Amino acid sequence: MALEGLSRYLVLPELLLLDVRPRSGGGTELFAEKVSLMEVCPRCATPSKSVYDRRWVKLRDEPLRAGEVVLWVKKRRFACSTCRRPFTEPIDGVRKGYRTTQRYRRRLLWCHSPPSWSHRSSG
Repeated sequence: MALEGLSRYLVLPELLLLDVRPRSGGGTELFAEKVSLMEVCPRCATPSKSVYDRRWVKLRDEPLRAGEVVLWVKKRRFACSTCRRPFTEPIDGVRKGYRTTQRYRRRLLWCHSPPSWSHRSSG
């Protein structure tokens, strides 16, 4: 399938690309989900397979061919049997609480950083 080849280049490593759609007004929307059998509770480190909810999260990603990329990720919420608290699965490349990928943030820093060379005055 063509999406499998694109998946390696377009989405984060642990995500499975489900669909690619053009955005109205330009750009691309990518739909993906994480595929893992279980996740570990961040509070008590207990493995959990108990999925009780799924949510779509909208993330800004690095531009593709100068067009904006929006990454929609279907994240699962797990129930921890030990601490009895829910938690959302983490995604490598996206910091907790952020709505941008680390690729996007690196791109912003690269675009807005001063050049590495500087003129030195001879003295």
